[in-house]
Amino acid sequence: MEYAERKYLLDGFELILSGSGDFAHIVIKNPISQTVHACSINDHAAQIYSLGHFSSAESLLRGLVNAVEGKQKGVSVCIEDGAKIHYTLTQGFGDFKWNAKFVIPVPQKKGTITVLDSQMLKKSQTSFSQNPFASQHFNGSQKEKDEMIRIINEMKFAFHRFERTVFDRLKSLENRVSKIEDKLEGITFKPNQKNSEFFTFSNSNKTIQYKGNDAFRSLFGQKRIEKNKSFSFSLNIEILADNNLIVGIAPSQYISQDSCYNKEAVYAYFSKGRIWKDKACSSPKSSVAATKGDVVSLYVDLSTGTISFELNGNVIHEEVIEKKFLEQYEYYPFVELYNEGDKVSFL
Repeated sequence: MEYAERKYLLDGFELILSGSGDFAHIVIKNPISQTVHACSINDHAAQIYSLGHFSSAESLLRGLVNAVEGKQKGVSVCIEDGAKIHYTLTQGFGDFKWNAKFVIPVPQKKGTITVLDSQMLKKSQTSFSQNPFASQHFNGSQKEKDEMIRIINEMKFAFHRFERTVFDRLKSLENRVSKIEDKLEGITFKPNQKNSEFFTFSNSNKTIQYKGNDAFRSLFGQKRIEKNKSFSFSLNIEILADNNLIVGIAPSQYISQDSCYNKEAVYAYFSKGRIWKDKACSSPKSSVAATKGDVVSLYVDLSTGTISFELNGNVIHEEVIEKKFLEQYEYYPFVELYNEGDKVSFL
């Protein structure tokens, strides 16, 4: 690691951050007392002192630089208690927030620069001899007390690593939920399109029933799928006489045609247990047929070009949409029915 020296004025102190080899270097100068505090931190110490928030000396150094320069949202850093760096990260998901904090004690420079490693950690913690409650309830030797401190610190480190893992997963889930926040609130079928005369609309245009017979005819959803978002919708099968249902996404130019059947750039699930992919029909091993009472769900992410088909909550197929189609077309959800009396509803 080679990280050029950076100087900052922080809380009345001059803070100097740099990196070389396997170490992050921290120097704090007090312009009033003229004292200098300095240390070098290796990878293991960076993990311990940051309670698992940083995995290496380099990542710790970059984290401190970003915090001081205000490049990372929800992070603050200050110098208190002489020459201790206090790092605070506000974490959370939704309305639930909490602060994760750690402290790096930077010792006063006397001759050579102090190298902070994992063995230095217990010196920065409150010892048993300084804790009356602990002294009264722990009668072991000093060596045993030191071992207990080490175990406590390792447990604390492990807990914060676990906390970080949980936070990352919750954040990932929050991001996924926010992406598909368009679960199509009140998704409806688009009225007044070419094939509307062949369908009966009800339930505020969420439900359609087919009046034609022996011919596939399509109806499109009213809302276009945005290219920079994920999108999901579900369809409940209320009546299905002969397993002739197609549900998927198709380019907008097919709204003016009778059917999307066997058309270019169409991606859909056929209720006989098949997948339509750009004019080609396949029967994936995981795909199964649908019938009355089943729910078909589609999860579409046009930013990554992926589409997933589910039947009653179980993934039956995943597909990648060709890049040229993503660039060329605007996609809408659509449904096709074939037999008179078949009935489906958007959920």
